[in-house]
Amino acid sequence: MPLPPRYSVLLSFSLVTLTNSWLWITFSPLESSLSSSLWFVSSESINQLSTVFMFSYVLLGIPFIYLLSICNLRKGLLAGAVLTFIGSLIRYLFATQSGVKGFAFAYVGSFVASVGQLFTLAVPPMLATSWFPKEERSLATGIGVLANQSGTALGLGITGLLVTDVNSDLKTYLGIQTLSAFVGCVLVYIFVSDSPENAPSQAAKQRQANNNNSNNEIPSSSSSASASPNPNPSSSFSNFKTYTSQIRSMLSTPSVLLLTLSYGLSTGVFYTLATFLSQLLPDWSSSNSSSLGLTIVIVGLLGSLTSGIWLDSSRQYLQVSRFFYLTSFISMILWTLVLTLNSSGE
Repeated sequence: MPLPPRYSVLLSFSLVTLTNSWLWITFSPLESSLSSSLWFVSSESINQLSTVFMFSYVLLGIPFIYLLSICNLRKGLLAGAVLTFIGSLIRYLFATQSGVKGFAFAYVGSFVASVGQLFTLAVPPMLATSWFPKEERSLATGIGVLANQSGTALGLGITGLLVTDVNSDLKTYLGIQTLSAFVGCVLVYIFVSDSPENAPSQAAKQRQANNNNSNNEIPSSSSSASASPNPNPSSSFSNFKTYTSQIRSMLSTPSVLLLTLSYGLSTGVFYTLATFLSQLLPDWSSSNSSSLGLTIVIVGLLGSLTSGIWLDSSRQYLQVSRFFYLTSFISMILWTLVLTLNSSGE
């Protein structure tokens, strides 16, 4: 039985965001081996292959979210998929060279892929609203987020197991990532469109009608239409004004600022933990560190999926947020205590 079109779209996106997240965390479990046996650079340099994704999103996230709204779902997701593939291809072809040159290509490829993530991280709610009925949106968003975290789980879980010798195994491993990125491009090209023929909700129907009206506006002269790639620049300017006004409104609303700050802090802690996991546990082997990272992410995946189902059935957004923030806080206290005891030899 074929999948409903909305799930084909969701799975296509899921492979792209999974691969991008996998690219992000690739080198962290191999930090020690890469520093001493392949690139001969410092641990801080290896960490930059992960932090470039974070810095790219912090510096460019807001303008790229606007760009995504202009491109719409298909073009934006295609751009993200292609950039992810190009970044992975650069790393596969050139990053396994010995010395600083190999590291430089790894950084360039990681940077290109990090630009690709700017087109994908904000997609789950857009995709869910455009393609899914109201009662399935939280679940669809949760699956999209889960796919991104699955890439992290994959990177932390199998990297140390498959790459036992960076000089002989890394090339094949990066090739597998490149193949995954290519398949993601193909699936997005085949299955993803901006919206279904029959809108899943009244809100989606209205938004689709607005987009059609905007696209169908005709310029005053045929010459201007042929000269300009954008047939309706005034509409884009109006959209930009709306976007900036929404940002100003957000920045002036204390509750929204607090929510943004709290989410940013919790997400930042998770990404930092994944990046520095092998360095926080220097006495552990790469495979053991990978297994621990995999366990951490799998627990998070279960929470992501469970929360999506919970929200679809209850709409208790505040209660769900409080529950996960509290459990995250408790888990970090326990993690800090364990690290402290481990470093003191107790």
